[in-house]
Amino acid sequence: WLDDPSSLQTTIIDKIIPTDLNVLLGLQESYLATLSSKLGRGDLVPYFIKRLDDRRKYFTQIKKEGRYPDFHIGEEEWVPKSVYPTDYLASMLFSESQSMKNIFKDLVNPASSEINTEQQWDSPNVWAPNNWILHEVAPFDEAVTFAKQWIKTTFCSWKKTGNLYEKYRNDAFGERGQGGEYVVQTGFGWTNGLALHYLSLYGDTYTVGNCE
Repeated sequence: WLDDPSSLQTTIIDKIIPTDLNVLLGLQESYLATLSSKLGRGDLVPYFIKRLDDRRKYFTQIKKEGRYPDFHIGEEEWVPKSVYPTDYLASMLFSESQSMKNIFKDLVNPASSEINTEQQWDSPNVWAPNNWILHEVAPFDEAVTFAKQWIKTTFCSWKKTGNLYEKYRNDAFGERGQGGEYVVQTGFGWTNGLALHYLSLYGDTYTVGNCE
């Protein structure tokens, strides 16, 4: 998204074909086709199916080693891959089941990207929305792992500092994130909400242990 990853003044979003956006549009087209059929608007179904099929063809063309990278127009090259879980959302369009272990070397709160630019959505930062999406699309045992890692991260954060934060580091439990255009925020809604959601699912069967 940046020609120079360290400078927000070099955005190139008008030159990027984003996998995440195409995945989300494809999923919506699938839902709209189903909804149109159920509501008696069968005349709309071919329209949404055609758009979805075209998008599937695109994903088939760009798939590399099980992944779906963004494409930089003009440079004719694949850009460094975000770890936003579009690989798994994209696999849903093909009814595939993928293990997170195909992408991540471990399952400890994967960072939001593979590069450290000191921007807030890049490594080593971990965010609640990414964790939640990974939890929703992962096989059950791996989904539980993501949830437990988030519970431990937020618990250790509270134990160490008395606060929860908007983002965390992926290389130490409970350490707040870094970088971006402003000071890391405390008491962030999606951090709190996801922790409570996971506790409602797994709180009776999970013990955090130490925060090392």
